[in-house]
Amino acid sequence: MKKIKCPHCGFEGEPKEFYLLYEAVVNVTLTSASKEERERPPLIVCPKCGRAFPSANFYEKIKGKLRENAMK
Repeated sequence: MKKIKCPHCGFEGEPKEFYLLYEAVVNVTLTSASKEERERPPLIVCPKCGRAFPSANFYEKIKGKLRENAMK
């Protein structure tokens, strides 16, 4: 199985040992709630040091969007 390595403390373990933290923002106006347009990646929390780091997939998605915009 694939191992995950914490970039902060170097702890390496299986995905089931880590925690996922999802962040959400809801903007509320007087008439309704609106969704935030910015994407927020799930954060992986290290069980040893407790510090969070984003998943690598999110940055690949951003790099792809930047490449697409550079081609325009």
